[in-house]
Amino acid sequence: MTIDEYPWLEPLKTAVNGLKVPVEEEIFLDKLKNTMWSEESGKQPPTLNPEEIMQYLLQMGIIDRRYDKRVNMPTIYMYGFGVKRPKG
Repeated sequence: MTIDEYPWLEPLKTAVNGLKVPVEEEIFLDKLKNTMWSEESGKQPPTLNPEEIMQYLLQMGIIDRRYDKRVNMPTIYMYGFGVKRPKG
């Protein structure tokens, strides 16, 4: 999966950069809500609804939801999105 395949992910990188995961779901949804999505045709997310965008990210495997409802991101995506672990 690349940004070329999913260009709408590019603004998300800026929005979550520096975020520490796992993070409370509400904080992650707030990041989605405040993301400055591209207005360019073909570079927009499938929806602008934060909950629905989160569902797409879950389906794509970019994030996962822990049993305590916190949002986590697999290590393979953390570097590209600038996301960190609390103690690292």
